[in-house]
Formats: sequence, structure tokens, C-alpha cells
Amino acid sequence: MNKLTHAIKDLARRLGSRLVNWADSNDAEVRPLQHRVRLLERAVEQASVSILITDEQGIIEYVNPAFECITEYSSEEAIGKSPNILNARTQEKEYYQTLWETISSGNPWVGQFHNLKKSGKPFWEHATISPIHDENGRIVNYVAVKEDITQLRQREIELQEACSKAKAADEAKSNFLATMSHELRTPLNTILGLASVIREQSISDDVRTSIEYINRSGEHLLKLIEDLLRLTYHPTSKAEPENVETDLLELLSDVLQSSANTVSGKQIEVQFDFSPNLPGTIRTDPTRLKQVLINLTENAIKYTQCGYVRLEVDGKANSENQVEMEFRIIDTGAGIAEESIERIFEPFFQVDSSNGRRYGGAGLGLAISKKIVERLGGTITASSILGRGTEFRFNLVFEAVEPQTLIYDTLRCSTLASKRIATTVKSTSLHQLLGYIAKANSMELVNIHPRELAESLTPRPDTLVASTEHESIVAELSKTQDCPPVLWHGESAAQSKNSIGLNPLPRALLGALKNAIVKLPTANAQREGQGRKTEKSQLAKDIPLSILSVDDIESNRKVIKVILNQLGYQANFATGGQDFLDLVSKNQYDLVLLDLQMPDLDGMTAFGQLLDSPPDHGLPAIVALTARADEATKNACLEAGMDGYLAKPVNLKKIADCIHSIFDNREPSPAPAETEGKAEKPGDILDLAHLESLVSEQPPKDAVRNLNDCIEALRLDIDNSLQEIQAASLSKDDETLIPVVHGLKGAAYMVGWKRLGDLCNEALQKLRAKAFADYESLHPTLLATYEETIPAIEAYLKQVEQTGNDQPSAAKTTL
Repeated sequence: MNKLTHAIKDLARRLGSRLVNWADSNDAEVRPLQHRVRLLERAVEQASVSILITDEQGIIEYVNPAFECITEYSSEEAIGKSPNILNARTQEKEYYQTLWETISSGNPWVGQFHNLKKSGKPFWEHATISPIHDENGRIVNYVAVKEDITQLRQREIELQEACSKAKAADEAKSNFLATMSHELRTPLNTILGLASVIREQSISDDVRTSIEYINRSGEHLLKLIEDLLRLTYHPTSKAEPENVETDLLELLSDVLQSSANTVSGKQIEVQFDFSPNLPGTIRTDPTRLKQVLINLTENAIKYTQCGYVRLEVDGKANSENQVEMEFRIIDTGAGIAEESIERIFEPFFQVDSSNGRRYGGAGLGLAISKKIVERLGGTITASSILGRGTEFRFNLVFEAVEPQTLIYDTLRCSTLASKRIATTVKSTSLHQLLGYIAKANSMELVNIHPRELAESLTPRPDTLVASTEHESIVAELSKTQDCPPVLWHGESAAQSKNSIGLNPLPRALLGALKNAIVKLPTANAQREGQGRKTEKSQLAKDIPLSILSVDDIESNRKVIKVILNQLGYQANFATGGQDFLDLVSKNQYDLVLLDLQMPDLDGMTAFGQLLDSPPDHGLPAIVALTARADEATKNACLEAGMDGYLAKPVNLKKIADCIHSIFDNREPSPAPAETEGKAEKPGDILDLAHLESLVSEQPPKDAVRNLNDCIEALRLDIDNSLQEIQAASLSKDDETLIPVVHGLKGAAYMVGWKRLGDLCNEALQKLRAKAFADYESLHPTLLATYEETIPAIEAYLKQVEQTGNDQPSAAKTTL
């Protein structure tokens, strides 16, 4: 069509200069031109596209046969008329104004027309309109070359409608899956929640075994549900992968801890090995990466009856701030036949149909892992020898966090520097961990035979790692040679203080060694490596809270009540969103467990209304407790401003860990103002538990010196912050106050200055809720609290220095 347009324009230009002298020209000049005119006329007449020529006013002077066929107007009916006889009047007047402005300025115009045929039938045309100039450059004609695109437009409309329907179907599927997730998780919440509570109680071995069967079957059903939901979610329904700072060793430890729970009853070791060149912190999506590693590791454990399953991680920098890592999961299990290796990543594929009965599972883990790895930008492969084992490997590129810290640096501890460790344990995985820690801390690691325990160890080790089967001999040796032990159990979890489980996590082992050497109880190490203590009343004693649970289903409220009672809490309960708002407006709660899907007023809407109209006494911490277990819901809750997210089913540990994650670094709502003459309780000014955790990391003199350094730096920051707070308070400048008060709160809590942090936290909640009115008293109150904190912390540090290794506690410290 463009070539035809150019040909017409070229002919017109030639005709303009020659037709005037047509009669005076000799035959030799005229005949070639006449021939070309006939050729061009024939081409125009036979063209399948519509061609019309108008004068400079836009009146039609010529139309070709295709125009007549397409528009149903004959040339006699069209010539002398405006092309507006075709206009369907569905396009804006500005559209045609732009057309005329373009061509009248001497430029071609390209666009589409919605027109009507003579019979009134609508059709679409794609048009190119070009101006024709005479020898003086004046526009004398316009040529339009138009193509009927009605069928093309119809296909586009059908495609758009199909896309809309597909999008609607995808949204409907997502809503259906979310609803199914909710409906399936609700009864599982009751089953697994109550099973976790009963398991913690004193029950007979037979009952405990039955409870374990219930729990394992429920967990298996839950995993199958999650796998099916993940597999069927369309990629467009998924949130983009996160890219957050992630502690690599912590992530690997979580994988091993999760996988170690599936080893029970098998003669295998779960090992891992990593390159010393790996960065300690990377940017990635930790949830998805962890899911892949857990899927692959648990899959290897499932098909391995003896030998080992090993997770290996290697990496090298490929640019200034990127590192390429290779993850390998190797097992000594059943292996896969060569003809099946290509299909193992297909959904529901089982190498042998009997595997589903023998090993369990639905053949979804590998398919999901492949999808996630590809979504993270990598590829996954597998190799295997039937009867000898399998290896899965995948490569991913991560952004390293600057300044880079190597993974070994995260295992350093000044208490262990240059110490000597002896061990009688033959566990390969334990030797690997001891080797990592020894290398990171320049320690000497010595292997000894169990029979040497009856003799004097020369030179004397600073600690001894030995099996519990030699516990009596080790106990005697520790008395005679002052060699504190770390006992190793051939079981999944540690059984007592100063002990480690079958496959200890790196930092759990690090904590056990450190506490043995400084002769401290291992409560901190146990809590770090094996999970928080969840005995009845213990958590409520450590973190006293006023709790409200919101759920419209009675069985869910029953489970939450039992779990919270087991943790020592007596909670209040609301049955819906409006009930929640009424109770929070009248009562001061520290924590609200808020269900999202409720009939009267859903949790997200209720939470939004609470933010719009916060109570005068401040906002509680809000944790979503929902059966909608997907990343989109989790992200929506956290982005809306909630403090946490828990997916049903929940158990004792999940709720305890959630409470710790929120309130370990954020104190509960401040107690009411003290009345005159009331005795001040120990710990009102300082967070003694937090300070104890700081000073227990090192010898007393080092602890005092290091903490003093922190306090001196903090005092300078506080002086500057208080000046900014004073100036901003006078002008009631909330935008300045919020970040300054927030920074002061964090700094105060970091060094255990509890009262100062509490006051900042209370002011910060009101500032963010637009409910702050104490501008005049803010600076004097914070300054007075700061001034009373200084002598309290000085007294605490003096006591630490005097008591030596016997660290001060809340029971011994009076302020």
C-alpha cells in the first residue's frame, strides 16, 4: 500500500510539470509518459485497497473500484461529496481536527477510521492520507489509500474479551484457592493446635504415641494441601520474589533443623558443607529459597534409608557486588533410573507407582522447586545412579550486602578465641561443625578415643564434646580436671542442659561451647538453637501481656484459648470485627490475634478502621491469624501496618515465637503512672534480662568496657536527639519528631534502657496515630528519665565488674 501511495505521488509530481505542455510535446516524449499513466491507472483500478483522491478542500474527485466494492457507494455517488459520507460518528471531533492539521501542513497522516457502508453496516479502515503539491509547492490534492481491517479489529476485540475472561477466571481461581485454603486449614487448626497442646502435657507413652501419629498425619495433610495450592496458583497471581537481606547461615540452619525432624528411625546423617568464601549476608527471597532447599533435602531423606544426606553450598564472586552460588543436595538413597530422570520435575510424577504408598507424597515437591528456582533466575538439574544415590543441583546469583562479611565471620566469638576442644564423637556432621567453629576462632580441635576419658587429658582442653553414653565418666573428669563438657545425644533434640542434639545447628553448638567454657547455664543456647521455652506460665512470666483473640469460629477460639493458657496467658475473645473494635476502644491490650475472614466485618477492614480512629490509650500490636496462607495475603497484612502474620494451623511454638519476635525488642504498653510513695521495682529503669544477655557474651571486664563504649556513644546521640525533640516539640512538628523519637527508642532498647525506651514507644504510637498532645512535657519527661538512667546503669556495671563470672540477675540487682 505504501509503494502504491509513493507511485501516485511521484506520478502527480511528474504530471504537474509535463501535462501543461502536453500538446506542444512531440510524440517521442509523450508516448512513454502515456504508457506509464496507463500502467498506473491499471494498477489503481485493480488494487484491492480503497483509493480516493480529493481536491484541496477535501471534495472527492476520484475513487477506484475497490472503494465502490467496500463502501457500496458508486463512483457517481461519491464524486463531488465529502468523505464524511462514510463517517460513523463514533470518533471524537478532535481526531479529525488532528488529521486536517497534519495533512494541511504538508505531512502525511496514518490512522484508523470507523465508517459506515451505504447500507449502514459498520466497518473499520486503516488509512494513509498524503498531500499532493504542484510545481510551486502548493497543495492541490489529497490521496487516501485505505485497507479494510474489520476482521482484524474483530479478532482484536475477541482477543481482548478472551484476555478479560482469562483474567477473570484467574482471579476466580485465586479466590477459590484462597477459600479452599481457608476451609481446609480451619479444621486442621483445631486438630494440630490441640495435638500440640496435649503433647506438652504429662501423658502416658501410649497416648503420646497416638498424639504423635495424629500430628504427623495432620502435618502430612497440611503439606499436601500447601503443595497443591502452590502448584495450581498461576504465575500472574504470585507476588514478585522478595529481595531482602538474609543471614545465609541462619537460612541454612533453618533448612537443616526442619529436615532433621524427618530423619527419625533412619540410620542416616544430615550433613552440610559450605565454602569459606560465601558471604554472611545476601539479598534474596528467603522464604522461597528455603522452601526449595527443604523440599529437596526432605525428598532426599525420604528415599534414603542409610548413609547420609548432604547439603553443599559453594560460591564465587562474579562482579563487585554479586555472588553466584551452587547448591547441591546429595544422598545415598534409592536412586533414579536413567529413563525416569528427565520426568522427575513433572507434577504428580512418581518413578514407581508404588512409591506413593511406600514413601508417601504426591510427586509435587520437585515440580514446585523447579518453578521457584526458575522464578529466582536459576536452573535445576538432577543426576542419579540407581541403587547408589541422587544429586540435585541449582545455581542462583545473589547480591551481596556491603560491606561484605564472610560466613565464617558469623561464627566468631571472643570467648572461644584460641581455646582447645577435645571430642570423642565420631559423627561426621558434628566434626564438620566443630571444624568450622574452630577455624573461625583459631581454636585447636583434638579427637580422642573414649577410653582416654578415664585418664588425665594432657594438655587439658577448655571443653570436652562427648556422647551421653559416657556421661558419668565425663562428669567425673570435669570435676578432677576442670573440663566442662558439652554432651552429644544420638537423637534429634538435646535432652538436658549443656547438651546438643543429633544434628546441632551451628549457632546452637557455638552457644553450647561458649556457655560451657564460661560455666554459664545453657538456657540462652537452648533457646537460640532448639526453640523458645514454652512451659506453662513461663512465657507469660517472662513477657506479661494483655491479649485479645478475634475469631468468628468457636473451635478456633477454643484452640487459641488452650494454647494461650498453656503459655500462661488469660486472654479475652471477640467473635467478629465490630466486636474487636468495641473491645479495643474500651480496653488497653498489648497484643491482638486478628482473624481476617469474618462474616460481619472482615479483619483487614476492621484494622483499617482502627487505624483511622485509634483509641486514646494507643494501638496494640496486631497479628493476623488467618487460614489464608499465601504470600499475597501476608504481604498485604504487613504492608497495611500489622505487626505480624500467622497462618493456620497454629501451635504452641508458633504463637510463642511470634510473641518473642514482637516483644523481645519492643516492650508491652507502659504500666499506668506510679502513685507517690510506691516502691520502684527492680528493672523498672533497666531491662535486666537484656543487659544480662549482653554481658554474658564475654568476660566481665570486657563486658563492662564494651558496654561503656556503647553507652558513651549513645549519650552523645541522646544529647543531640533531645535537642531536636525540644525544638520540634515547640513547633509541634510531628514529621520531625517521629523519626527522632523512633531512633531514640531503638537506641535505648538496644542498651537495655527500658524506661526511656517505653516513654519513646508510648509517644511514638500516639504521634503515628495523630493523637499526641503532650508536646510541652515530652522533652522534660525524656530528659528526667535519661538523667535517672545514668546512675542506674553505672551501678549495674559496677556490680557486673565486682561479681565476676556470676552475672547479675533481676533477683540480685537493686536499682
